[in-house]
Amino acid sequence: ARKFIAMFWACDGYVRSLRKKGGLEISVGLASRALVEGLRRLLLRFGVQTLIRHRRHAGRFDSWTLTPVGRSSYEALCDVLKDIPHPEKRRRIAEIARSFVGCAVNDNLDTVPPEVMLPAVIGARERTGLCFVD
Repeated sequence: ARKFIAMFWACDGYVRSLRKKGGLEISVGLASRALVEGLRRLLLRFGVQTLIRHRRHAGRFDSWTLTPVGRSSYEALCDVLKDIPHPEKRRRIAEIARSFVGCAVNDNLDTVPPEVMLPAVIGARERTGLCFVD
């Protein structure tokens, strides 16, 4: 699975500079929501939590971007991609991984305890009939 993700990212993923914010971003953008969802599930096996953003391109087509959420997910993704066969992306990923050394962690991902969140989500789903893909 690691080799598949690394090869996939070498072709369709990107590691880009965020000029306005500083730093780098690791993301992948695709026209297939199903493929993005599948990649998201695969990354969860490695501890990578992600955010999916939707975008409509001038009414022509839709795309979905998958981006890690929080430092621990970026670190886990950097570990998965450390042997990516694209030299420039590999260099940028190593740069991101090095930037975390010695920094405090505050992902703000644990602000609502699971024992509180899970019943709330289940209750909302039962009341509305909606699920996360709706």
